[in-house]
Amino acid sequence: MSIIKFSIKLIFIILLPVWAETDFDKYFPAYAVAKYSQGLKNSSCKSQLEEFKLGVDAKVLWSLKVLDASGEPKPGFFYGNNYWLGLRSQCFDLEIREPLELDQEFLKNNSRYRKKSLEFPPFPLNYFVVKFNHNSTNQYHFRIKNEDIITLGLCLPGSCLPEELTEIIKQIFDKRILAISYLYSADFTLLEIYDLQDNHQWLINWRIITTCCILIVTVIMAVIGTTCDIIINQRRQKLKEKENVIKKILICFSIYTNSKIIFNTKINKDSLASIHGLRFFGMLWIMMIHTVYYSNDYVDNRTTVWRLSQDLSAQILTNGSLSVDTYFCLSGFLVSWLFFRQKIRENPSTREQKFRWLDYFGLIVKRVIRLTPAYLLIIGIAEINFGWYAETSAFRIAEKPQENCPLYWWRNLLYINNLFPWNQACLSWSWYLSNEMQFYIIGTFLLILSDLYFKIAAGALISFLIISMIINGIISSSYKYTTIDIRRLDQLWNLMDVVYSPPWMRIGPYLIGIIAGYILTRLNGKLILKRKILWLFWIIGSMCNIITLFGLYGRHLSIATTAVYVAVSRITWAIGISWLLIACQTNNAGFINKLLSLKVWIPLSRLSYCAYLLNPLLINSIYLQSESAIHIDFLPTKTMFLGIAFMTYFCAYIATILLETPYILLLKIFKS
Repeated sequence: MSIIKFSIKLIFIILLPVWAETDFDKYFPAYAVAKYSQGLKNSSCKSQLEEFKLGVDAKVLWSLKVLDASGEPKPGFFYGNNYWLGLRSQCFDLEIREPLELDQEFLKNNSRYRKKSLEFPPFPLNYFVVKFNHNSTNQYHFRIKNEDIITLGLCLPGSCLPEELTEIIKQIFDKRILAISYLYSADFTLLEIYDLQDNHQWLINWRIITTCCILIVTVIMAVIGTTCDIIINQRRQKLKEKENVIKKILICFSIYTNSKIIFNTKINKDSLASIHGLRFFGMLWIMMIHTVYYSNDYVDNRTTVWRLSQDLSAQILTNGSLSVDTYFCLSGFLVSWLFFRQKIRENPSTREQKFRWLDYFGLIVKRVIRLTPAYLLIIGIAEINFGWYAETSAFRIAEKPQENCPLYWWRNLLYINNLFPWNQACLSWSWYLSNEMQFYIIGTFLLILSDLYFKIAAGALISFLIISMIINGIISSSYKYTTIDIRRLDQLWNLMDVVYSPPWMRIGPYLIGIIAGYILTRLNGKLILKRKILWLFWIIGSMCNIITLFGLYGRHLSIATTAVYVAVSRITWAIGISWLLIACQTNNAGFINKLLSLKVWIPLSRLSYCAYLLNPLLINSIYLQSESAIHIDFLPTKTMFLGIAFMTYFCAYIATILLETPYILLLKIFKS
């Protein structure tokens, strides 16, 4: 018996290398490519792939390094890990012959005892990205774009062309060579193969050239304006000398003056100090949501993320659209408050007894001029940015801004992109700007109308509010929404252009803000309440926000009840925010008002516009630059969010002083 056992062990030891060699192609896609390259016509690619295969079989160091740099099936496939990227940096580093600066006495790597010819590949290498579909039903699916696409990174001879590799990989997929294909009952369909070499041909189009020219001119103007400001203007201000128009225009681009405007924390006593704090914390909330939302194209544990989103604390993210409703409410509040405050200051005898169309269109033009220059330039920067990453990154963005922006940028310019399908969006997050512009046009019309026919304007506003509520309820009911569906991110993902971005779904908070601004003006900054009544108001206002944010957790409501919630939830949230604003401005908020009114929030609040535009751009850029997938975990994600927030505000400062503030100052010059 012992002789039989010994014989079996001996046979196993003898055949193990053979089995290992024959199984390499099942587990290492790069080896499979080399093994099945015989079908290629005689070429340097074929000969170098064969040399690579023989090197792996003989365990030559350079070939093992190449194999090690190539991707292979990773753990977590069931939970959404479709990224078998390998290491692009290692692939390119293999050709560098400079030794690492390590203590040779303690160096244990076996390259120390080998010839240099065995350590470095005998031919140039290149990193290729292979994208292919899988049809495995074992993996969790969420009905989102690209969730069934696997990304494979291969370190292979640089002489190989994508067309040659396409022929080999199709053969591998057709024969189901890879073991994972059998294990997970998956068939693979090749989509594309490309390397990450940038030929810069995508730069040759009029939009990118125009953007670059404007940016260059802007920087030149900033240099000239800053120099003129520091050397000439500051001295003239001390001497109180008059400036000519040309110098005024140049100083509009001065980094020095624009920075002083941003960091000036002096505000009037009757201004809304607390609104700066609300803007800042609201923007942090939006950035936190963006950090997770835009990780979807890069995350390797999507199922875990979905699981975490079901926790109570995660309702801050899953109900994160309320952060945008906060901004809608603030915008309506500001527009209304400024209008009625100006109305109080005017002499009633000087008012026209007809609708002031000139003032109406003037306000809209002013708004467009204030927002559009920075907006269009950031769209241009985004096209350059995403165009470059489309050539140099292993990742692909599902919304394809490098394709959509050249086709649909004009919708952004007209502020109507929120009226079109979500899959045609140029910068998906820009839907907010279109909504706010449309709300501003409606709100300003109602406010000017109220100057003549207050009851008609108030009736129209209430009608808009009720109609919006009814539409929200009808859409919720027609899609048979339940509270479970609202918490399901996959439902929202597939209905963004139905339930999320249309103006008729989001106008409610803006109208509530207009009403709150009017109420505050009527109060004239004074609201004296008994302590019990004040506590009651605070309880009601707080409950409006708490119930809206956390009220659905763990609840299972009917379709009809859910429709009621959808109809009133955003308005209820805006009522809570409006009470907070009124309480702060009427000195009924105590510590909360002191916190929100801290002067440190004022500069950060002024950066909100550019911060909102740039934040998703930066997040995607960071993810696209990575050579590995993102793994969402609580503490690392929070740390990443803080770093991204800092970078966002830094970039927003640069964008504000160069792209936003100069045009606001120019508008003031031409207006005067």
